[in-house]
Amino acid sequence: MRREAKRTLYSLSKAYQRDVDGLDYEVIAIDNASAKPLDEDMVKAFGPNFRYHYYDTTSVSPVEAVNHGVALAEGDVVAVIVDGARMALSLIHISEP
Repeated sequence: MRREAKRTLYSLSKAYQRDVDGLDYEVIAIDNASAKPLDEDMVKAFGPNFRYHYYDTTSVSPVEAVNHGVALAEGDVVAVIVDGARMALSLIHISEP
């Protein structure tokens, strides 16, 4: 999964994206208790808008880790991507009315 995660993170980086300022969005990589966790320095190397968090859990479901990541998000809109499943789950508006 490390190789795939690195590719996914690169695809979200300023080096790959077009017409975005590197700080217009944040990428929060949540590691859902992997046996071989991602390297935090590797995640952060994609830019100052990339953060890494290891989520310690016994659950195989990504739901708790997703909720943790959404709680950490600083933006008003969150896109959730579960890389292990290679799928975007949803777009959630999280700002208070």
